[in-house]
Amino acid sequence: MAFGFSVSLPLYVRRRGEMLHFRMKVPECIRNTLDMCEVSFSLKTNTPREAGRKAQRLAWITRRIFEDIREGEYHDMDREEIKRLVREWLEKALDDDERIRASRKRPRSLQEVEDEEETYSTLASDYRERLAADDYRGRIETAEELLREQGITLDREDDAFKALCRELTKATVTLLDTLQKRNRGEGPEEYATPAGSGQVQAVIPSGSSSDLGGNEEAGPLLSEVLSAFVRDKRQLGEWTAHTEKDNVPMIRDFIEMVGDMPINHLKAEHMRDARDRFMRIPKNIQQTKKYSGKSLRELSDMDIPESRRLSKQTLNNRAVKVGGFLNWARERRV
Repeated sequence: MAFGFSVSLPLYVRRRGEMLHFRMKVPECIRNTLDMCEVSFSLKTNTPREAGRKAQRLAWITRRIFEDIREGEYHDMDREEIKRLVREWLEKALDDDERIRASRKRPRSLQEVEDEEETYSTLASDYRERLAADDYRGRIETAEELLREQGITLDREDDAFKALCRELTKATVTLLDTLQKRNRGEGPEEYATPAGSGQVQAVIPSGSSSDLGGNEEAGPLLSEVLSAFVRDKRQLGEWTAHTEKDNVPMIRDFIEMVGDMPINHLKAEHMRDARDRFMRIPKNIQQTKKYSGKSLRELSDMDIPESRRLSKQTLNNRAVKVGGFLNWARERRV
């Protein structure tokens, strides 16, 4: 007798053909606002475990967005007051995000950063298209909630109602764009470079950027930032000799992989390229003659059997070390 077994998929994961997709139902109370009954898109993997990890993170972000849409805290229909109240809504959302980032107990892996980046990018693109098309339907229900709380009745064709919907749509685009920048390390906003520069701001803990050999615009080289990082850890007594030996080589490998560039030139695409390349390099490099003497980038271009590549545990460990280094640079403005 043959028995069939079906493999249950993680929560919020559905299979479509060969690939797994994220799927979450939109609460009934905001379906008209979003003009959709569910959120669904490809997780770009056919592995249930990986899909489950991505889906849980996406579900958390999506629920936050649903809650923001459901809120109806602000009142008054004066045109200037609408803008002020929408700005307050935006500032609160950004402050909440900053508080979450500051209270994390561990640095995020590069994969977690990229998963969140993909979600923000998808949502921002959708709202930007709506704004370009003067399509504010995605904020009609939120606007009507605001009016009900204020005890004001306005027709949807009223100029004031349209202004409220437009401001809410613009604020949503700004929120998502800012969250994307934060995910790329381009913040916090009070220390940002001039508008349009697109650079990661880098300021050293004391003195000027020239103390590390960099210039104000480009910032110090990553290798110089690493030297400052090590000095800081030693002075604060946060590292033992063993901890330093465990961290520094992995960070140097990262710098070798992306290139010893000024820190303000480091972008998200460099991070993604480095991650992808580290996934292709072999383990035990120095113990294997045909790998010895080659650069990391050369090794990443070789056809290494998957069984001989770095383990996921090693890759995650590297990501944590590099993430700690870059977080230190951001927090201390190095």
